[in-house]
Amino acid sequence: MSRRQARQVEFDGAALSVARLQAGLTQEQLARSIDVTLRTIQRWQDNEAQPNGAKLLSLAAVLDIAPGVLFREIDRTAAA
Repeated sequence: MSRRQARQVEFDGAALSVARLQAGLTQEQLARSIDVTLRTIQRWQDNEAQPNGAKLLSLAAVLDIAPGVLFREIDRTAAA
Protein backbone atom coordinates (compact mmCIF):
# COMPACT_ATOMS: atom_id res chain seq x y z
CA MET A 1 0.00 0.00 0.00
CA SER A 2 1.50 3.32 -1.06
CA ARG A 3 1.22 6.53 0.91
CA ARG A 4 0.95 10.09 -0.30
CA GLN A 5 0.88 13.45 1.42
CA ALA A 6 -2.57 15.02 1.48
CA ARG A 7 -2.47 18.77 2.08
CA GLN A 8 -5.28 20.27 4.07
CA VAL A 9 -5.90 23.59 5.76
CA GLU A 10 -7.44 24.45 9.09
CA PHE A 11 -8.43 27.67 10.83
CA ASP A 12 -5.53 29.22 12.76
CA GLY A 13 -6.55 31.08 15.91
CA ALA A 14 -2.99 32.35 16.40
CA ALA A 15 -3.13 34.00 12.98
CA LEU A 16 -6.37 35.70 14.01
CA SER A 17 -4.72 37.01 17.16
CA VAL A 18 -1.73 38.36 15.21
CA ALA A 19 -3.94 40.01 12.58
CA ARG A 20 -6.14 41.55 15.28
CA LEU A 21 -3.15 42.99 17.11
CA GLN A 22 -1.65 44.31 13.87
CA ALA A 23 -4.96 46.05 13.19
CA GLY A 24 -4.76 47.65 16.64
CA LEU A 25 -8.01 46.10 17.87
CA THR A 26 -8.90 44.53 21.18
CA GLN A 27 -10.87 41.31 21.22
CA GLU A 28 -13.92 43.27 22.34
CA GLN A 29 -13.59 45.83 19.53
CA LEU A 30 -13.28 43.07 16.95
CA ALA A 31 -16.27 41.24 18.41
CA ARG A 32 -18.44 44.36 18.23
CA SER A 33 -17.35 45.12 14.69
CA ILE A 34 -18.56 41.75 13.37
CA ASP A 35 -21.50 41.32 15.76
CA VAL A 36 -20.29 38.38 17.84
CA THR A 37 -19.55 38.04 21.54
CA LEU A 38 -16.18 38.54 23.16
CA ARG A 39 -16.24 34.87 24.14
CA THR A 40 -16.65 33.90 20.48
CA ILE A 41 -13.47 35.79 19.55
CA GLN A 42 -11.67 34.15 22.47
CA ARG A 43 -12.83 30.68 21.37
CA TRP A 44 -11.69 31.32 17.79
CA GLN A 45 -8.27 32.53 18.95
CA ASP A 46 -7.93 29.49 21.24
CA ASN A 47 -8.91 27.14 18.36
CA GLU A 48 -11.92 25.92 20.34
CA ALA A 49 -14.23 26.91 17.47
CA GLN A 50 -13.99 28.45 14.04
CA PRO A 51 -15.98 31.13 12.23
CA ASN A 52 -18.53 30.24 9.58
CA GLY A 53 -18.06 31.52 6.04
CA ALA A 54 -19.88 34.82 6.54
CA LYS A 55 -18.02 35.64 9.76
CA LEU A 56 -14.72 34.65 8.17
CA LEU A 57 -15.32 37.15 5.39
CA SER A 58 -16.31 39.80 7.96
CA LEU A 59 -13.12 39.16 9.92
CA ALA A 60 -11.02 39.50 6.79
CA ALA A 61 -12.74 42.75 5.83
CA VAL A 62 -12.39 44.34 9.27
CA LEU A 63 -8.77 43.20 9.61
CA ASP A 64 -7.99 44.18 5.99
CA ILE A 65 -6.50 40.80 5.14
CA ALA A 66 -7.22 37.98 2.72
CA PRO A 67 -9.35 35.23 4.33
CA GLY A 68 -6.62 32.69 3.59
CA VAL A 69 -4.32 34.43 6.06
CA LEU A 70 -6.46 32.93 8.83
CA PHE A 71 -5.69 29.35 7.81
CA ARG A 72 -2.63 27.15 8.13
CA GLU A 73 -1.65 24.24 5.98
CA ILE A 74 -1.42 20.86 7.65
CA ASP A 75 0.13 17.68 6.27
CA ARG A 76 -1.60 14.37 6.76
CA THR A 77 -0.37 11.08 5.43
CA ALA A 78 -3.16 9.36 3.52
CA ALA A 79 -3.33 5.89 2.04
CA ALA A 80 -3.48 5.98 -1.76
